[in-house]
Amino acid sequence: LIKIIPDPNKIYGKKNGQKRISIITNIISKLSNKYNLEKFVQNDYGNYTTNINKNVIRVTEYIKPQKKSKKMMLKSVQLLNLIHKEFWNKVSKTDQKKLRKLEVPYNLNYTFKRRKKIKLYFEKVLRKKIRNTHTKNIKKIISKFDFLLDCAKKAKNLENKNFFNKKTFTHNDFHPNNLIFDKKNNIILFDFDNIQYSQNFRCLYFFLLRFAFHKKKLNRKNFKIAFKIIEKNYYLKIPNFAKSIEYTLFVELEKILKILCRVSERNGLDIFIKKIIDVHLPNVLFLENLRKNEIQKSFK
Repeated sequence: LIKIIPDPNKIYGKKNGQKRISIITNIISKLSNKYNLEKFVQNDYGNYTTNINKNVIRVTEYIKPQKKSKKMMLKSVQLLNLIHKEFWNKVSKTDQKKLRKLEVPYNLNYTFKRRKKIKLYFEKVLRKKIRNTHTKNIKKIISKFDFLLDCAKKAKNLENKNFFNKKTFTHNDFHPNNLIFDKKNNIILFDFDNIQYSQNFRCLYFFLLRFAFHKKKLNRKNFKIAFKIIEKNYYLKIPNFAKSIEYTLFVELEKILKILCRVSERNGLDIFIKKIIDVHLPNVLFLENLRKNEIQKSFK
């Protein structure tokens, strides 16, 4: 499987995007000797990544895809446990230092402070009436922008909670499309481009949301089923259902504001504006309604 990563600097908003991909790929190639992770193939120079102009090319050993198992959710939680519980201690001290430097870019605190600049930028784009493939979506975002900021303001209250501050080795893109079964019915995890030493909750609740809604409708039942499996099988005691809704909401809001902030700073990610409307905004609306319903239930 050949993956071309076009100009990582635009994706990560840093000048050392190519170096980042190289660091991550080398770390995963070492861990893949012991764990069920994608296995990278070396080029003729003994490297796992190849730089061509601004792009990075990486080759992964092919694995024959199998049908998704009914036990995929449970097996995925077990794999997520290994990643969060064991991986950090298996990484060398040198690689740990490198990972610590890969800070979480555009976190909610950073983007929230730039909320006025974000809104002004998109209003300016609309005023100029420039033909833009994202014009319709930008209008929809602006119409919901104050709502998003209100949700983000509430979500920021989580930042001082104990569970919020737990850090470990995180994948940060853990969802069904990045998992595949091999011939022995083992789960193999792909797409290690966003790994970091960061808070567990970002990876955990992104995982919860994607599994709960994978090819399904947004409803409380699906979300509750996914939550229960994690609650019973995750190696740490996670917050209750109501709090987990808030953490999941935090993750979605952070992703939306990160995209908007990057675009407003002319720093890439324009291609994800449509995804905000199609995926992230519906998720936020659903989670906010779910959060309100849980508050009403507890009050009654």
